[in-house]
Amino acid sequence: MAACELTELETAIEKIVSIFFTYAAREGKKGTLTAGEFKELVTLQLPNLMKVPAGGGGRVKGSLMLHRLSREVNK
Repeated sequence: MAACELTELETAIEKIVSIFFTYAAREGKKGTLTAGEFKELVTLQLPNLMKVPAGGGGRVKGSLMLHRLSREVNK
């Protein structure tokens, strides 16, 4: 039986989950991120979303959310 080809969204979600577990396995519990793992994941994997555009734009809300999460984790 031939394997089903994943949709574009399924492939993207599979990649996100894979990256999450790569970072989560570095310290502490394997299914959760420590503060350090979260910071490393966001910094290395989402560098463009961490930039808050000066003039606004569609990414502002997501960028601000990531900045708030990062601040909370660093407390």
